[in-house]
Amino acid sequence: MFFNRQPKESPDELANRLQREGKITDLERELQRYSIYNLSHKDKESYFHLWGITAFQRQDRAEAFRRFKEGLEVCPDSQNLLFSLGQEYEHRREIDKMFDCFDRVRFPRLLQHLCWQRRALHIYGIDQIREPDT
Repeated sequence: MFFNRQPKESPDELANRLQREGKITDLERELQRYSIYNLSHKDKESYFHLWGITAFQRQDRAEAFRRFKEGLEVCPDSQNLLFSLGQEYEHRREIDKMFDCFDRVRFPRLLQHLCWQRRALHIYGIDQIREPDT
């Protein structure tokens, strides 16, 4: 019986290599070769982030949500997973949960300001910013 071995490269290195080789569409399949229990904390975080992104790229938002949420259970302080899960909560219109995620993200000052503007838009029920009529 043939068993796939744990890849020697990190999930980030894998994604970068596949991107360079023009094979990024193979990422989801290649990530399945990893045993997450054998990864470092940093690589687990990267794995789950990439794992969620691949589902998102296939437009499977429910699976992306599940993967980001699972990743956050393993890496509860991950800024990337918090932000990604927050975006998925926004897509699901679970705005309170979106804010819970975004409130835990340590944004640079400008991005934090933009998130507060986004919060204000949601509070006032404005889904899109419209150009003023001229």
